[in-house]
Amino acid sequence: MLKRVFRKKPVQCWVVKQVDQRLLHLCTLGRPDSRLKPEPLKEVLRQKRFSGGVIMGESGLVLNARLFDALVPEEDLELTHDGLANWRGRYWMVSTVPQKCWTWEGNLVAESNLLGSQPPMVSREDVSALSLRADRAPGLGKAVFRSQDALEDPNKDIRHAIERAMQSRAEFSQRYQEANEALWKPEKSEQES
Repeated sequence: MLKRVFRKKPVQCWVVKQVDQRLLHLCTLGRPDSRLKPEPLKEVLRQKRFSGGVIMGESGLVLNARLFDALVPEEDLELTHDGLANWRGRYWMVSTVPQKCWTWEGNLVAESNLLGSQPPMVSREDVSALSLRADRAPGLGKAVFRSQDALEDPNKDIRHAIERAMQSRAEFSQRYQEANEALWKPEKSEQES
């Protein structure tokens, strides 16, 4: 019982997804999943030597620390009301990283929040390199959209196919007539010869 009463508060840290020149891409407050005591754990976090799981906010989601640039002890980073953060003796602009980007392993870009004033900036995945590679991909033609149950190939020459089908029918009809004529043609009797 006394252990529960005097137990120290678990170490919380700000989860920083990416550090840019003047901008922090900030996820949420998390808790490092560690058996270290609070002070040694905070020192490991400050030195960027922590490896293991991070419990993300109230979601209960546990992510690997390697996904993030920094895990900053809560008291080392102070958020201001105007969307700035005081960390390492300087002020940084803050961009909020939505949960869908927490596991993104590429670069993030910050954009103004179009949905409201708070948070002023929101991070998203930087896919510009992917779109450049897709634009330069050789051999990719024009995309053709058609119904899923379409039976004809959209690149097939329809006029040529119709002509071939008509010719095939005409040939079949000709053979059919010749076969019928041979069947119904009266045989010449020996007397007529």
